Amino acid sequence: MMCTSPSTRPRRSPGRQRPATVSASRLAEIANVLGVPIAYFFADLDSADASGTAPEQEIRELIQRPEAIELIRSYYAIADQQVRDQFLDLVKAVARSHRHRP
Repeated sequence: MMCTSPSTRPRRSPGRQRPATVSASRLAEIANVLGVPIAYFFADLDSADASGTAPEQEIRELIQRPEAIELIRSYYAIADQQVRDQFLDLVKAVARSHRHRP
């Protein structure tokens, strides 16, 4: 039987561990593979108890809408980075043109 002494075990520095994070694009990929909306991963969070300012809560609610999730999925389905960049520029231009309309 082999015994591992404490000196051969990997050492962890207390206070140096970072919490596990997942990027938005990775979360969108995971949700797509599982066939669930991104909001699924946040279902146990009560929006009334959510911390953050009103604008942050508004943004959070916007990105949980089905059309926002569909837009994100469609964007990342474009394999060519240059085409994705052009698409993003197009969406920004359309958004800017509609901000100034009554």
